[in-house]
Amino acid sequence: RRKAQELSQMRYHAIQRERMATIGQMAAGIAHEIDNPMASLFSLVQVLRASAHDEETKAQLSMMQQCIDRISKTVREIVDFGRPVRDEDWKYGDVGRIVEDTVRLLRYDRRARGLQVSTELDPNLPKTMLIEHQLQQVFVNVMINALDAMGGSGTLTVRGWRADGMIEVAVTDTGVGMRPEQIQHVFEPFYTTKAGRKGTGLGLAVSYNIIQRHGGAIRVQSEAGKGSTFVVSLPIRGPDGEKNATGKNPGD
Repeated sequence: RRKAQELSQMRYHAIQRERMATIGQMAAGIAHEIDNPMASLFSLVQVLRASAHDEETKAQLSMMQQCIDRISKTVREIVDFGRPVRDEDWKYGDVGRIVEDTVRLLRYDRRARGLQVSTELDPNLPKTMLIEHQLQQVFVNVMINALDAMGGSGTLTVRGWRADGMIEVAVTDTGVGMRPEQIQHVFEPFYTTKAGRKGTGLGLAVSYNIIQRHGGAIRVQSEAGKGSTFVVSLPIRGPDGEKNATGKNPGD
């Protein structure tokens, strides 16, 4: 029985690897189609920013520019999803700032209108080694799912703290929640709980892969009808890549 279970697991992982490779091939074609119009949009936003006179318009155009850049990077991440992991863009970065920027970005989303948004971040969150645009992609994916789960009303709470050499960020919504049988599949590619199959089922799978690449973990607590909490845990590492078990910045 044990051997049969091991073979079943091996077969499952082999199928998953094949599916990831297929995603990479499909996304490569999609990326080719997206690149040109995205470059045109980026150039147009640059021109509009140069001619804008009031600060509010400049800030909104700057946010548009960041969104365009994130779309391009997201497409590239999906292309890379089925390929071997490589080191790129690692830097000693501020997780708290990335979370705050993501919350600020999501406030412009039409799904956030009418929602209560609360941010409770430890002001002394340490820095750690990370790939910034990938980490922002994770928080965007998790928060967008929360907005969809609440359907235009409710409370989104984003908390951040450090514990046991880890930085932890929790995103809690008051949405529809999930049943136990849904929770166990939530990080699988192509699996979605969204009504009408609106989701692609890739957002959380990509996020899981990114957090694993960072040496961390992502977990979920949920109950049907009572909302969900996704917790992202990241190891605190110094600029030299060494894990800091105290959770303190070098020099503190």
